[in-house]
Order: sequence, then C-alpha cells, then structure tokens
Amino acid sequence: MAFDHRQRGGGYALTGFDPVRGAQLLGGMGLWTVVLGIDFFWSFSYTLFPNSRA
Repeated sequence: MAFDHRQRGGGYALTGFDPVRGAQLLGGMGLWTVVLGIDFFWSFSYTLFPNSRA
C-alpha cells in the first residue's frame, strides 16, 4: 500500500505527518509570529520616533 499524504491531514513532515501535532505546531507558529511582529514594530518605532531627551 502506497503512502498517500492526503489521508493524513496535509502531511506535516516536521511532526511525523501527525495532523494533531501539526495543528499544534502551526498554532504555536502563529502565536510567535504575532509576538515577534509586535516586538519588531516596538523596536522600529525608536528609529521612527527617536527620544530627543538624550
């Protein structure tokens, strides 16, 4: 019997093709994308609006 990735929920290679663990991985990646996006904009705001009291 040949392996068909469509039967396993999309085929998450990093999680051994387990759809439940794959969903957890994608959820964690989404959270870190938001956190790092906020951190980037917070840091970049110091370039756009420098503190003039230095």
